Amino acid sequence: MPRLDHSKIISKGLRVGTRKLKTGEIYYAQITLKGEKYATVRPIIDSKGDNISYENGSKKNRDIAKKYAFEMQHQIKISLKERVVSSLSRLIMQLED
Repeated sequence: MPRLDHSKIISKGLRVGTRKLKTGEIYYAQITLKGEKYATVRPIIDSKGDNISYENGSKKNRDIAKKYAFEMQHQIKISLKERVVSSLSRLIMQLED
């Protein structure tokens, strides 16, 4: 699990922090879903497809990173639910045959 610097717990199962790269420090989200053994760590990307940089703790960038981290957590939860539903429907179809 990559270590996140300047990290802060935003909500249950969501932590936002930074990692140093060659291009500078950018924000990452660490998302832990209920019942999962491991956390997902992904870079936070804005609507234009750019990484959100740390810029010495800029409050504006931190707030933007939080917003996109919440959206990312929601999308991961939805995709997980969709995978579970599709797996269950495949299992039901196999049992019917």
